Amino acid sequence: MIYEHAYITTDPDRRAEFEDAFARAEKYLLEANGGKTVELVRSVDHPGLYLLRVAWDSVADHTEVFASSTNGKLLAEAIGHFFTDTPQVIHFEDTAV
Repeated sequence: MIYEHAYITTDPDRRAEFEDAFARAEKYLLEANGGKTVELVRSVDHPGLYLLRVAWDSVADHTEVFASSTNGKLLAEAIGHFFTDTPQVIHFEDTAV
C-alpha cells in the first residue's frame, strides 16, 4: 500500500463550498480500483490549504488507473474548479523507517 498526499489550495472564502463538494465526491476515491481510505485535513496556519491523504494499493492504481477512469473525471469535475493552484502530489510508502 502507498499513500498519496495531495496539497490542495483553495479560496479560503469558499471553504464551506469546497468541503461540501468534497464530502459528496470522496466516494469516487473510495469506489476506485485500489482506493482504500480517504481523509481531507485543513491546514491550521495556511487558510485555504488542505492535505488530501488517500491510501492506494499501488502508485499505478492512482496515477494510471484512477487518473484515466470515470471516477477520476467525476472527482475532477466535482472539486477541481475550487483549486487556485495545481495540487502538489507526492506518494509515500506505508512503512516508517
